[in-house]
Amino acid sequence: MPRFGEQRLALPNLSTPERLLFKTMGVADPAHYLHGRYFRRALAQWTDVQPRAILDAGCGRGDYTFYLARRFPDAQVYGVDLDEKRIARNKTMAGELGLDNVSFQVADLVTVRFPTKFDIIISIDVLEHIPEQEKALRNLASQLTSEGRVFFHIPTVRERPVPFSGSMAGFHDWAED
Repeated sequence: MPRFGEQRLALPNLSTPERLLFKTMGVADPAHYLHGRYFRRALAQWTDVQPRAILDAGCGRGDYTFYLARRFPDAQVYGVDLDEKRIARNKTMAGELGLDNVSFQVADLVTVRFPTKFDIIISIDVLEHIPEQEKALRNLASQLTSEGRVFFHIPTVRERPVPFSGSMAGFHDWAED
C-alpha cells in the first residue's frame, strides 16, 4: 500500500523529529496527517471511480501526487505548482522512485489547460493563496470529467501554532510566510 511522504525521507537536512514524523505518519505535522486521513476516507468512499487521469492542483512537494501515482498505477497523475524548484525536485524524485505514471509541470491554476479531462482533481491547502479563486475553480471544473470527483481542503486560521511545530526546523517561518 502506498504511503504518504515516502519521497520526503530522501531529502537532506531533515531534523530527527521530522524524519520520525514522516516515518510514522507520512507527514510533518498532525494537521497534515488529518488532511491525509480525510482524503483517504474520501477515496475509500469513491468505490465507483477507476481513474484514468488525476490532477493534484498545487502539488507542492508532491505528497499527494506520489501517493496517488502509487495507489492508482494505471492512471496518469499530473502535479502542477507555481514553484519551479519543487517541480524540478518532484521530477527528479519521480525518476528515483521509478514512477512512470506521474508528471509535473509549473502552471498557474487560473490559466492552465491540459490535453485530457480528469476523473479526480484534488487541491490541498492551495486555493487560499490564489487571489482569483473563482477563476481557478471554474478552470479546474472545466477540466473535470462528467463523473469526476474533487477533493479540496482550505485551512482555517489558527490562533495557536500547530502542535509540535516548534521542533521542526523552519516551520514557523514557512507558516508565517
